[in-house]
Amino acid sequence: MRAVWISFAASVFVTFLMALTLVVTA
Repeated sequence: MRAVWISFAASVFVTFLMALTLVVTA
């Protein structure tokens, strides 16, 4: 179960990072 949470958190973090990058570079 922990692995599922880790993969989910990583997915959310990557998505947030990409969105933040788009906002900063826009």
